[in-house]
Amino acid sequence: MDQEFETRILNINKTEIIRKLEKLGAKKIKNVLQKRKTFDYPDRRLEDDRAWIRLRDNGDGKVTLAYKCHQLDNTGGVPDCAEVEFDVPDLNKPEQFLLLLGLKRKSYQETKRTRYQINDLQFDIDEWPMINPFVEIEGSSKERVEEGVKMLGHTMEDTFQGHAGDIYEKEGIDWRSMKNIVF
Repeated sequence: MDQEFETRILNINKTEIIRKLEKLGAKKIKNVLQKRKTFDYPDRRLEDDRAWIRLRDNGDGKVTLAYKCHQLDNTGGVPDCAEVEFDVPDLNKPEQFLLLLGLKRKSYQETKRTRYQINDLQFDIDEWPMINPFVEIEGSSKERVEEGVKMLGHTMEDTFQGHAGDIYEKEGIDWRSMKNIVF
């Protein structure tokens, strides 16, 4: 199973972050609308473990199926996230497969993502409906993620550990009851 190292800086000024990234020589990789469907068992056992199944059209011709699990790091550092992700041909057949396995679709979600890259660091500027933009910094290690945070002029104290659902909760939005999160 792959391990993912990432953190987020919330409530960003998108224009300012892009300006900083371009000044650092970051390469713009994509600017896309992503469409995702999330799945869990009817008893929500995956959610209870901070995990989920995600089927996502990445907006760039690639569709992926993933298992993700966010384990929060209570030290304020970069959390570990177990992840298994692979390409699938489309959204429909994998969804049928998951439903036949007994999973239920929890929600359909859309996000706008602008990705920049510097070496092994990815900077994803994400825009979700109803919440302010944020930047997700992902790297090959906790140390590299911390370096990415510093590149943007921030410290680890400025970061947020958790997934987009946690951000909705922080903003007082009951995202779990929403079947569609769209623009």
